[in-house]
Amino acid sequence: MSRRPSIRDLEQKLKAALLELKASKEMCDCLISERDDHETEIRSVIFMNTKLKGELAEMDVKCNDLTDQRDRLQVPVSERDDCRNHYEQSLLQIQVLQEEVHIRNINMDKLQHELDLCRVNETVRLYYEIKLFERDSEYQSLQDQMGRLQNNLAELTAPIEPRNFNYTLDIKLNSDMSDDGLNCTASNKKTEQSIAHNNENVSMPESVTSALHVVTNNENETVIYSDELGSD
Repeated sequence: MSRRPSIRDLEQKLKAALLELKASKEMCDCLISERDDHETEIRSVIFMNTKLKGELAEMDVKCNDLTDQRDRLQVPVSERDDCRNHYEQSLLQIQVLQEEVHIRNINMDKLQHELDLCRVNETVRLYYEIKLFERDSEYQSLQDQMGRLQNNLAELTAPIEPRNFNYTLDIKLNSDMSDDGLNCTASNKKTEQSIAHNNENVSMPESVTSALHVVTNNENETVIYSDELGSD
């Protein structure tokens, strides 16, 4: 009697163990299936990782190439930037120099205008000084000629001092010098002569027309002579 319950217990235990084993097997199959799935995923991930590594390596190579190209291109870019900066600085300097040249041209024009005015004024001043000097020289020469004429007239009139003459002289002095010298003509028209004698009664013509001529010869000697033209 005691053995049967124990066998039944064993059978029950065995059945329970079988059930547990079956459940464990199912669980193990499920885990194996999951493991296989995971392995497949891991393989796929590894493949993708490998692929990505290859792409990364290619991209790294391309990046290195692009970096080298960038470094090579950076040199002309830097040179171009330097040239542009130098060109801009040169343009600024040119503008500054053009402004200075414009200002200096204006100043030079002003100075040239002032210089021209000074030259014109100096020329005019010299011209007037020369004209004044020539006028003074001519006036002095005429004064000298008139002095000589007066002296000569005084010498000519010296012999007839007792007589009283009233002359109306029209003297014309020509300022133009000829080859023979100064030619001055003194004409006496309608000469009225009044002769008064204290002790003698002498009749004289009331009016006489005569001409006085004064010339300068080649030896710069003044010669005076008169022509009596007649009576009215």
